[in-house]
Amino acid sequence: MDEPIDRSSEDEQAYFSARAASHTQQALRAENEPQRVIHTRFAQLYAAKAARALVDRD
Repeated sequence: MDEPIDRSSEDEQAYFSARAASHTQQALRAENEPQRVIHTRFAQLYAAKAARALVDRD
C-alpha cells in the first residue's frame, strides 16, 4: 500500500523542479508537435508549482 507522503515545501519545490526539467527534456526530444506541446505545458505547470512551493517556504 502507498502511504501518504509528507513533504516539506523544500521537498515539494525540488520534486516539482525535477518534474519540470524532465518534461522540458521530453519536449526537446519530442518527435511531433502534439507531444512537444503537451510536454511543454506540463513543464510550465510543474515550474509554476515549484515556484509556488518556493514562495510558501517563508
